[in-house]
Amino acid sequence: MQTLMHDNPLRRGALWMLALSALVAGVVLLVLAWQQPAPAPTAPAAGGLRIEREVVTEIDEAGRFPAQAAFNYQFLDHELPIARWRVIHYQAGDLRRAVIAYPSSAKASVFSADPGDLRQQIWLKASQVIAEHAPDDALFLGWWDDSQRIHFATGRETWLTAPGEVTLQQWPWSALAGDLPAVNADHAPRLAQLARWLTMPADQALAEIARTFQGRSVYFVVTKDLLSRIDELARYQGNSLALIKHKIPGGGDLHGDIAQVQRWAREQASGNYLLQKEQGFYRVWATQTPAAEQALLVRLLPFAESLKRLPTDVSLVWQSGWGGYLSVYQFQ
Repeated sequence: MQTLMHDNPLRRGALWMLALSALVAGVVLLVLAWQQPAPAPTAPAAGGLRIEREVVTEIDEAGRFPAQAAFNYQFLDHELPIARWRVIHYQAGDLRRAVIAYPSSAKASVFSADPGDLRQQIWLKASQVIAEHAPDDALFLGWWDDSQRIHFATGRETWLTAPGEVTLQQWPWSALAGDLPAVNADHAPRLAQLARWLTMPADQALAEIARTFQGRSVYFVVTKDLLSRIDELARYQGNSLALIKHKIPGGGDLHGDIAQVQRWAREQASGNYLLQKEQGFYRVWATQTPAAEQALLVRLLPFAESLKRLPTDVSLVWQSGWGGYLSVYQFQ
């Protein structure tokens, strides 16, 4: 798989579906992670968030596999719509699979995407690169929902295929549990294993990955949105990561904004930080301990110190713009 940093025409309609998954997933999960207290299992989050469900009678989406059924979920905050999720069922060989896509309204097709959305553009490009340049026998590691997007749009094999009960018992995923199949018993231990790898020291994790997949062409996909899933990783027996997060207002002076972020990271943590620019502000994460700084997830995401030195035997083969929101790595 080559490192491709230029734009190519987008040919496959399925890729629009993947792009929208990043857009609305970011909206909903960041609302939960930043504005709401941690929700209790199987209960709606505090603050007026709730979900409505409807069956999709006309399914017009098609990825690498034909869709068999679809269900829309509308998220409302104090009765105001904030996002829509669409769970699509499809058959891949003997396995019944699902993927989460995101139409913008009850009747809108997932193909009517907003071309100005950064997450959308990034997932479109990443999906195209994977579909066109990853070897047919490549194996992709990534968290369960990213893995579903990769498999549905590109047909490449992913090690994770579905969420486990640990996820489906937590809101908002519990509202989708009837339509979002849980992982089968044979694959269930993989969730805990990947959570461990992501949160353990990078050198140790990579050594275990090399032994586990010896002889395979292995890739890893990570996005900054994984930082909003740290609690979920921990519930799968992942190690606790000492990270703190903060929202810092952004001004018109980029250098001044970065200096403000760096000052906060030095005063409140180790100085190793990652930022995500949003409209009018920055979301910032920082490591508080050496253990957190050496975790595989931190080493693969564009934290300030991670950018200086990649883990051994790992190559960055593609990375998006927007501060490296999405990265694709190859394990040697």
